[in-house]
Amino acid sequence: MNASETLAHALLGELRRFAGEAPLTARIAPMQWVAIAKEVGLSDKARGEAITYLRTKGYIAYKPETTEILGFSPAGIEAADQLIRERPKVSDPMPSTLEAICAELDYWELHLNDGEVGSNDWVKVRERIDGLRHRENRFRPSVSITNNAIGSNPRINLSSLDKSTNVADTRAESPTANRNSESDLREPRFRREGDALGVFWSRIPPYIKKAPASEIRLATGPSMWLRLIPETHSPVDLSLPKRLGNVLSDGKLWLSPLNWEDIGYLRAEDGFGVYARLTEADTKTNSVAFVFETGEIWSIDTGLLYQTSALPEVFFEDVRKAMCTRLPHYSQFIKSLGVKPPFQWIAGLDGIKRRRLNVYRPREGVSGLGEVFLTDRITCSGSYDGAQEPHLGLAPFFREVFKRSSMEYPNYLQNLRPNHEKR
Repeated sequence: MNASETLAHALLGELRRFAGEAPLTARIAPMQWVAIAKEVGLSDKARGEAITYLRTKGYIAYKPETTEILGFSPAGIEAADQLIRERPKVSDPMPSTLEAICAELDYWELHLNDGEVGSNDWVKVRERIDGLRHRENRFRPSVSITNNAIGSNPRINLSSLDKSTNVADTRAESPTANRNSESDLREPRFRREGDALGVFWSRIPPYIKKAPASEIRLATGPSMWLRLIPETHSPVDLSLPKRLGNVLSDGKLWLSPLNWEDIGYLRAEDGFGVYARLTEADTKTNSVAFVFETGEIWSIDTGLLYQTSALPEVFFEDVRKAMCTRLPHYSQFIKSLGVKPPFQWIAGLDGIKRRRLNVYRPREGVSGLGEVFLTDRITCSGSYDGAQEPHLGLAPFFREVFKRSSMEYPNYLQNLRPNHEKR
């Protein structure tokens, strides 16, 4: 491929990104594609040669009278998508096939540390990786195996030993309450439904840039939550320097929602939070992690359990990965505020009645379905020392979820290798 063809392909990839989800009928005005060509680094002469090349190859539909690009041909889409897969951008639309998702994951994980760890570009790549992993899990092929409540599932090792060392109270409806806690530990939300979580906050002062949103509220729907509560409450420093330095340090976002692709910040009279958003102007979120001035962390998500299916399910791997990834992060955040472990954890699911538990077994490549939940809420509590493997620390909660779904606790959860989760 000569230099002019290389530039033409670079332009094709950028035009495809601009076209978004409707490349066959995309209309790209002359001023738009000229600006895109300048971003690629094409001179006026090279720009004309690139457009001629793309027209000759039949990659684009072009109207000479107005110099407007009218869309891409199927061959042009295929060629452009291949270019994007080879060198993706964090702003690209999420890929729609498992092959493309895996290819992009490989690319970003290889190039994650090309930039400075903790920089804005690094955080964006990290967010992209998390979003791709979540989408990959949804695209994984599965075979439904309905579990009979009367008999055991033959795929499960009934003789396995439980390696969990947590001796937490596993009563589903009444977790151990800390009388000094910020709110009712039995309730999913730390604000009444409809009340604001807090107000939008940015490190850019409002006299320089007006806030795009005001009060932030939690979206309604079935929820999952995870809390980490110091055994001894004492005020912590959530002033601006301390807040920013502890939320993002060592290249990691320690106070992050259970599920997110982009984040915003909010502040309230009683604490500070990080919430998930699609755009900066969003006033509703489906996932937030909030730290009270007492050092408690309350995270809640109403997005992962949201489904429109007539036979909705609870995807256990989504729940497990979110909680097991965040638990040590929250512990590290609280410790950075000067609060020492052990901590009390509380985990729960709400709005799950009549749903089925969908359990993907990684080593078998299949999914098993449990019986429908007959309770609407499952809660459980325990203790976490900050060093225990999170899947073992949270085992009492996971066991309760399987119990309520009439499923045996799977062997693979008891034998996960240390550092199984990518943190």
